[in-house]
Amino acid sequence: MLSRIFKGIVSGVADSYRAVRQISRPGVARDVGAVREAGLLALRAGRLEEAAALLGQAASLDARDADLHKKLGDAFRLSWRHDEAIRCYREAVRLDPEHLDARNNLGVVLGALGSREEAIGCFTNSGS
Repeated sequence: MLSRIFKGIVSGVADSYRAVRQISRPGVARDVGAVREAGLLALRAGRLEEAAALLGQAASLDARDADLHKKLGDAFRLSWRHDEAIRCYREAVRLDPEHLDARNNLGVVLGALGSREEAIGCFTNSGS
């Protein structure tokens, strides 16, 4: 069982590496889907700085994707970069006021920083 888990981790890392190599080659068009997928793979693998860079690049290619801003916020939150996480979650909610995960995560970060009333507002509006 442990061997299968390890193989899965190695496979995911290899997929992430291939995706990053593909999008970083000179002359390769910056496909938002490829950059996003590479960022998500890095996020799942715990490579938070790489994830933030890739997801930030994807967000600059498609600034209207609320879920992309939410995922970028996740990378920042997990890196303890709370101000940047808040900015990303706020943008996700601005783009999609019904984005429950973004509202919830915004509330979590605000609560952790002591902004209790604002955090409660996020939870009240997120369906949590």
